[in-house]
Amino acid sequence: MLGFLKFLIVIILAALGAAFAVANSDAVQIDLGLYRPTAPLSVLLLLSLGVGLILGGLASSVYYLRFKRENIALKRQRKIVEQQQASSAPRLSNQ
Repeated sequence: MLGFLKFLIVIILAALGAAFAVANSDAVQIDLGLYRPTAPLSVLLLLSLGVGLILGGLASSVYYLRFKRENIALKRQRKIVEQQQASSAPRLSNQ
């Protein structure tokens, strides 16, 4: 059932992508200074979406790695404190 649902979602997304490409098939020219490429609008929109996803992923990965490093340091510190507490806790002896 789950495999069929994934297949159905892929088919729907493919149909939407095809409709998007047909609706935006006009050729447009982009001025990049020295170079002026011409491409279909749908290709340029998907390219800019992809570049945005990559840049956003890189930006968020910086924060993710910083928080991950901080989390590792806090876990190490917690382990040290727990060891200190265990060694300084009064021990009950069988008397």
